[in-house]
Amino acid sequence: MKRMVAKGYAPNRWASPLIGFVFLCLLPGFVHGSEYVIGQVISAILLQERINLTLSDKAIVNIGVRDGLIKGDILSVTTSPDAKFATPIAECAVIAFPDQESSVCQIVKARVEVQKGNFVSIKGLRNRGGRFYPAIYGILSKAVDPYEPYKKVTVYVHDIFDAHNNVTRLSLRMRKSIEDLFSQKKRIVLKTVLDVKDFQFYPDSYGENYIALGQAMGKSGVDVFITGSYTVDNGIVSLTLRKFDKRFGDDAVTLQRAFSSPSELADATEAVIPFRPIEKKQYVPARITIKTRQYLPRKDEINGIISYESENDAFKVNALKRVAFDIVSPVNITVKVDDETLNFRGKDEIAIPALQKGKHKVTASFHRGYFANNRNSLLFSSSRELEKEMMLEIDKDGEVFVEVQMNASFDKEFIGFRVYRKNEKTQLVLRPLQRVESGKSVECFKD
Repeated sequence: MKRMVAKGYAPNRWASPLIGFVFLCLLPGFVHGSEYVIGQVISAILLQERINLTLSDKAIVNIGVRDGLIKGDILSVTTSPDAKFATPIAECAVIAFPDQESSVCQIVKARVEVQKGNFVSIKGLRNRGGRFYPAIYGILSKAVDPYEPYKKVTVYVHDIFDAHNNVTRLSLRMRKSIEDLFSQKKRIVLKTVLDVKDFQFYPDSYGENYIALGQAMGKSGVDVFITGSYTVDNGIVSLTLRKFDKRFGDDAVTLQRAFSSPSELADATEAVIPFRPIEKKQYVPARITIKTRQYLPRKDEINGIISYESENDAFKVNALKRVAFDIVSPVNITVKVDDETLNFRGKDEIAIPALQKGKHKVTASFHRGYFANNRNSLLFSSSRELEKEMMLEIDKDGEVFVEVQMNASFDKEFIGFRVYRKNEKTQLVLRPLQRVESGKSVECFKD
């Protein structure tokens, strides 16, 4: 049994078609015309002699790529082929494809043991991609394949362009078809708008604009960016769909199809959004370093610190007196550039491959943490966030170094910034212009 269609049934073989249709529409949960892909468990992947399978075991099922499955799809396991009404006994996740017609499926939920011959099912794809479905399915599969089956993948579908980088009526239909197919997969999180104003990108200029693309994907939380282009020659459209991944590089799928009608050919040549040249932007590399300084309070300072941190809360006063701290150090450290939080991954330095020339806001913050004897003995973390920001202006080439200094003491500036270039051996900072508002400090630096 390879593929079944759940379309319902008449209440008896003598009933008229009209009566059968009405009866089916009244059944609870029935959706007229719904379609499932249904297959069977045909063997265990590791121990072929095993009959019963349970959590974490892997099985081979006889549906796969040809049926529209992708890595990470969740299949329902039942003892009956009636996918619409049968109660699942287990669920399994597709993790690999040995060939076009089968899948390796790992059991992720099980009420009872799964046996050879049990049925597996999933709702089939609605093919709204028309003649371009093979390319759309192909790029969908490539988009999710590098990721672990359990990970949801955030995808943004950009415009499809003609040979002159115009968006046409055919482009709009293709984009809609791609979004529709992607949205049918539960592991896809479809993002419809990028969090970047006036974003422009053309597939044929990737080499010149990959930095802008990476920054747009980072700011928008996008894992995979889909776009494409096509050419028309003698009634044949050649389509190339491309995916750009923030971790795994880029890939493409190509397809050729003949136009089905003169109107479709007209749609492929009618520009809806004309080409606009991309403004060239200049970038420089930057490196940001965090330097922290601990503080050893004197015994006569302890009561004052407790009073400061407790904020007249008697419970906090007693808690701080019991912990007997002797070291104060910055914790919960955060550094942002243009409101985007940098991920230091446990290190004290991070490289930013490309920072656009112009003005940037750099924000740093931390809380005071109270320790006893060593850095692994955090006893109490202050609720007061200490924050400071600066405006950094970059107007010439060369790597920029930004040093963020964090001091946990109470009698010195708690956050300081130092901006310089190593090759010039000079600190590129004008006299700071300080403004204090609502407990936050702002400084301006010019490169």
